[in-house]
Amino acid sequence: MQDEKTGQLPSYGANDGALILPLSNCNYRDYRPVLQSSFYLVDRKRIYTEGPWDEDLLWLFGPESMNAPVIKKKKYNLQLKKTGYYTLRTKNGFLFTRCGKHIYRPGQGDMLHVDIWWNGYNIAIDPGSYSYNAPPPWDKGPGMTRYHNTLTVDDLDQMDSYGRFLSFPWVKGKVFQDQVNDEEEFRYFEGTHDGYHRLNDPVQYRRGILRCNEDYWIIIDKLWGEIPHRYRLHWLFLNLQHHWDDTDRRLILYPGGKEYQIHYGSLNENIEASLISADEQSPRGWLSPYYYYKEPALSLEIVTKASSAVFYTVLGPGVITVKKHVNLLSVSTENREITIELSPDPHGESSIVNVKRIGIPASVS
Repeated sequence: MQDEKTGQLPSYGANDGALILPLSNCNYRDYRPVLQSSFYLVDRKRIYTEGPWDEDLLWLFGPESMNAPVIKKKKYNLQLKKTGYYTLRTKNGFLFTRCGKHIYRPGQGDMLHVDIWWNGYNIAIDPGSYSYNAPPPWDKGPGMTRYHNTLTVDDLDQMDSYGRFLSFPWVKGKVFQDQVNDEEEFRYFEGTHDGYHRLNDPVQYRRGILRCNEDYWIIIDKLWGEIPHRYRLHWLFLNLQHHWDDTDRRLILYPGGKEYQIHYGSLNENIEASLISADEQSPRGWLSPYYYYKEPALSLEIVTKASSAVFYTVLGPGVITVKKHVNLLSVSTENREITIELSPDPHGESSIVNVKRIGIPASVS
């Protein structure tokens, strides 16, 4: 689950801000010091070349540890089916999500939350915890479903809260598909959870994640019930230089001076979108990477009111063009054209995404 360039991991779930043995000057969220030391302890080998993360080795094992051979560890796609942790890796980053059962008491309502990393930047981020003892709305704020990168129904959490640390019933996720095609041009993951089955009008929810040709992501969210509900898709992005054009349904970020685009929309006609950073009245638009510390972030929400809804989000570097026609979505990148069909099945028995075509634009070929 580690990012290659920063040594960091997704900040998922509760974060108490504890580092029991700080022996280096690396960032608190940089896991290279503890991993380097752990591998040396077990195998007398290192997994990183020389760097500031070696200071732990010197303190714990002495100068001779610096002569240990370096064994490069390849990072694979993670599939922990029992607990539901998954990563979909690319050449320049990865996507992280969780879809499974809770074994221990859940601290946050964040099933099917998505983290996206690219070139060392945590583009789509988890809001963190901030504090367990702050006054409302910060006591539970960042841990609530509405501040994660997922869907809410009628502004409700995935679980009902009973006190500061208890939520019931425990939300359960289920994976429908996790597949790679023969040419590995794409990988498709689809999951669901039962967080909104407890409503008087139970709402079904599916999330499909399509990785196209390395660093492009197409994320489809489908919800359906019998009566109208307020469906809200939320994304929290790193606070970067940006340009927002809601007319074109597009947000452009500039990590490291490079262009990274987010296109969003819905098959529903009536949707409203807003972009907020550092809201003074709520935890919306805030990131808490360390306990009792917060900094501005970019909060994008897309809302519609209907009995059923289909949202789409397309993310990736460079220029992206997205066209929608009935239940077809065409995505053009600098070196690929992808056409997918969104399932019109109102009951969701089949996969919500069908890849129709992945080709090379004429200008490239």
